[in-house]
Amino acid sequence: VRYWWRLPGKANQKNAWYCFGGKEHTAGSWSYLSCCPGYHVTLVKSTGPPNMQGLVEGYQNDRGKVYSVLCRNTGKGDIPGKSDGRMAWYPWGARSMFSNNF
Repeated sequence: VRYWWRLPGKANQKNAWYCFGGKEHTAGSWSYLSCCPGYHVTLVKSTGPPNMQGLVEGYQNDRGKVYSVLCRNTGKGDIPGKSDGRMAWYPWGARSMFSNNF
């Protein structure tokens, strides 16, 4: 059974990381979000489940749709991660960390 598909995470020029099953994993290949010229991406503070304008970036059997989010005030800065609309997770130090501030 495949449990993940296109999970949001974080990356630099050489590596990408995502969280699944309580651990941080490294991706062998990844894609990144891009925006067309003349358009912009807006950071919207969560007040509940993401609306129809949220970026759905994947699906997990145990969570359903997962959205690309920016976890705020982590103590390590703002870190990209994923959310099911109720809780968010971001990869850090070989662990999957959670946040309710995204």
